[in-house]
Amino acid sequence: KQMVPGGLPKEGKLTFAKTIAEAVADADFIQESVPERLDLKHRVLAEIDTHAPANAIVGSSTSGIKPTDMQVAMKKHPERLVVGHPFNPVYLLPLVEIVGGEQTFPEAIEVAKEMYASIGMKPVVIRKEIEAFVGDRLLEAAWREALWLIKDGI
Repeated sequence: KQMVPGGLPKEGKLTFAKTIAEAVADADFIQESVPERLDLKHRVLAEIDTHAPANAIVGSSTSGIKPTDMQVAMKKHPERLVVGHPFNPVYLLPLVEIVGGEQTFPEAIEVAKEMYASIGMKPVVIRKEIEAFVGDRLLEAAWREALWLIKDGI
C-alpha cells in the first residue's frame, strides 16, 4: 500500500511552510521532533491538533516523555498521537520504537507501523508506556558498563 498518493517527490525537492498550520494542512502523517521540553511540545502539538486533518497521525520522536503527558495538549484528537522514537545511531540501526498513550487508538499505532516500515525502518511496538523508552534504557546500560570498564582500567 502506497503511503504517499502519486509517490514521493523527486529526490532533492523540499517544500517550506511559514507556519505549522500551513505545514500540516494536508498531511497524512506528521513527525514532531522539537526539543525535549514538555511546554514546547504542548504548544506545538496543540497547534498541530488544531490545524491537521482529523485522520492525520502525529508521531513524536521524544526520547523520554510519556505520550499520555503529551496528549494533554491535544484537545481535538489525542487518539492520533504515538511516540515514534528511533534508535541511535539512526543511520546504522533502522529500528523505531512505537508506543501509544492512554488515549491512542490501536489504528494509529498500525498506521504508524506501516509508515515507518515504508521508509525502511523496522518498527517495534512497545505495549506499555514508560519514561525513557526501551532503546534508551538498553543503550544507557551499555554506556554505564563501558564507563565502568574504562574506569577500572580494563
